[in-house]
Amino acid sequence: MAKQQLGTIRDWNDDRGFGFIRPEGGGQDLFFHISDVTSPHTRPHDDMRVLFVPSRDAQGRRRAVQVHPSGVALSASWWPLAVVLLFTCALVATCLAKLLPWAILAWYALLSAITVLVYRSDKGRAERGAWRTPEKTLHLLELAGGWPGALLAQWHYRHKTRKLSYQVVFWTMVALNLAGLVLAALGVLDLP
Repeated sequence: MAKQQLGTIRDWNDDRGFGFIRPEGGGQDLFFHISDVTSPHTRPHDDMRVLFVPSRDAQGRRRAVQVHPSGVALSASWWPLAVVLLFTCALVATCLAKLLPWAILAWYALLSAITVLVYRSDKGRAERGAWRTPEKTLHLLELAGGWPGALLAQWHYRHKTRKLSYQVVFWTMVALNLAGLVLAALGVLDLP
């Protein structure tokens, strides 16, 4: 088995999920695919330093496998989970203070679960080149309360994380949802 080496990502194509690694010790750039990345919560990008194992594909061409970031703090890749946990704790505290009904927790859990399933389906369709879930549908689910599930799905499936226009609308949906939740907790807005 080949020894792990250090290199830098070059020519990363995020849309197609592949790129090349330039070995630190010199030599030919090595092809790698997103499926070769072992850190599921870190998206590759140009100039990222990585550890990898040189290998060969079925046709004998050189490639990199077992690719993972070098020197990345673990906590930085877990921020979506921290956001969702913080939100859940704040929501529980708000319910304990009797500012919101306990049913709101079930609502967020249900919408988040549905949203995760829709994201998973959309990711699979994207990989197969099939008809996609409209972004409007995803954003409506986020606005209705599924944004914690959407954030976890984006993080877990590495889906919709690099498209800036999508992220702007996503975070707008989060802000609008939270604004409505705060207004409901203050008694300004009635929940159905």
